[in-house]
Amino acid sequence: MIKPGDSPTSKGTCITAEMRKDRTPLEAMKRRAQEAEGELSIMKGIETNRVKEAQARSNQLQDELDRIKKENNDLYNKIADLTESLKSKDYFEKPDYKFLVDENHRLEQQYLEVMADNKKLAAQIENKIDLMRKSGM
Repeated sequence: MIKPGDSPTSKGTCITAEMRKDRTPLEAMKRRAQEAEGELSIMKGIETNRVKEAQARSNQLQDELDRIKKENNDLYNKIADLTESLKSKDYFEKPDYKFLVDENHRLEQQYLEVMADNKKLAAQIENKIDLMRKSGM
């Protein structure tokens, strides 16, 4: 640097040469800054794409979650309706149900009578066979 009162060429150096020396690191720094800005813009583009992909996946998962929650809610409502219909005795009061219950009781009674008759007949046949054996047949 030149002090007041000194001549610019007092030390025997050229001012323009000094300026060129100073400019070389500045140009290198500018070039490095441009390269860094280019890399930064590329990275921002890549990151933007990643964010968009992640947002799309998130939206897809949210839609699926909403669908499953709705389906779950529908199933809970169906269970509640069925439980309510079982608690209400209306079904048991319908004529068809009463007929089926009465028919079931009648058939059970008939079955028991047939089984009792079958045992009696089996005993009677056994007695007849024993009598025939005793008589020598």
